[in-house]
Amino acid sequence: METDCSYYFLSDTAIRIWKGADIEGQNRMFECLYSVHKASFFRQVIFKKSRIPEHRLEEFAETAFLVAWESFNERGKAGKISLSSPEYTGFFFWAFKNNYLKLFEKELKRVLAEKEFGKDQPETEAASFELKPAGLLSPATEKVLLKISPDCRQLLTWRYMQGVSHDEIAKRKAIARLSSIKMISRCKKRFLEIWRSNN
Repeated sequence: METDCSYYFLSDTAIRIWKGADIEGQNRMFECLYSVHKASFFRQVIFKKSRIPEHRLEEFAETAFLVAWESFNERGKAGKISLSSPEYTGFFFWAFKNNYLKLFEKELKRVLAEKEFGKDQPETEAASFELKPAGLLSPATEKVLLKISPDCRQLLTWRYMQGVSHDEIAKRKAIARLSSIKMISRCKKRFLEIWRSNN
């Protein structure tokens, strides 16, 4: 995978793909970034001895990665990025890191404020997004799942209750892997919004 992806990490390749409006090439760039660099990027920004639970930090990292990619790709297509290094991965990492730090700092302020005012509550299974198999879910979690769309419910069930990979979900839905990642991210965000408004 990495040998194949090395081509898609080249700045010249990225510029060529953007100028050619190559959607498949853009998807391949994202897939390579996600599969090859995600783990190392996450390790560099997630500090386990934080006031924020690790599962929340991982959620922020996932969101920051997607936001960084969408901004990077849109700016690249618009010709608003100047890449001076042979590979753009370092440039992308700093965009990802900046997005992550913004989310981290916002959450840290919230956690500290709640602690200050005595509202610090332990997070629940739904907020941690480690959903249990069907039949073992709490009534509150089941209630929230019933409030989201059937499509989102199916995606979250596959990903978080059955542990189905993004590749397999993309295959089942007959969509690109990037689309699967984005759809699940949106569904998870919606689930958490409803959860927090009901708890």
